[in-house]
Amino acid sequence: MCNSVGHNGMCSQSADCSPSQYCNSGKCTDFKLIGASCFNRNECGRQATCFFNQPNSITGVCTEYMKVDSQSATNVKMKIDSYQVINDDSHLLCRSQYSDPTGNCSDGSVSLNKGAICESSTDCPSVDGSTSAECNCGWNPLGTQYCDLLPGDDEWLNVRALFLKYYIATLNTCNVDARWEACGQTQLYNDWMCAKLKAQNYAYMVDEGSLECMDALYEYLPVFSDIY
Repeated sequence: MCNSVGHNGMCSQSADCSPSQYCNSGKCTDFKLIGASCFNRNECGRQATCFFNQPNSITGVCTEYMKVDSQSATNVKMKIDSYQVINDDSHLLCRSQYSDPTGNCSDGSVSLNKGAICESSTDCPSVDGSTSAECNCGWNPLGTQYCDLLPGDDEWLNVRALFLKYYIATLNTCNVDARWEACGQTQLYNDWMCAKLKAQNYAYMVDEGSLECMDALYEYLPVFSDIY
């Protein structure tokens, strides 16, 4: 049990501290500076993550979000002692908020045939021919498949724009333990999450306007109720 909670107080978790501090060995402590060594992202505050980019080191570096350009040689795939680190926010090191599967920051490929009926991913090329979108089943009685989105499509760009609005609005008010929660900005958070869910389930929603059963789907199926 904490004897005191808040700025410079005693703590058991970072949620006990003010938005400008994290819990460090039982005491609320100011965040480390950008460029300082770190072991976890909470040490770096909410504007940065602990970036493990040295394969022979068990420590990372506090690295600010959204500073790496798509043309940069910096790879944002993280490693600790030669092992890849699974991190849910390393893509946010990219100014575009997107990194390709190899860890390079990118603006993302744009789909040539999003929403078009397809039989395989070869029917779903990108505009520049560099990749293909998935050919995924829609929600319809015929089993029709549609070309899904690629990361550079407008729907995903909108997701990133809405995240940025939410992020800026909560930068100095959200505790590091609640890193991507509503944090007093429920509408901005919901706008972002709604757009994200619709982008993630794009193929399912192609037939939305023509199905009489959508009200029932919104009510009874979790993914559809979340989108609603």
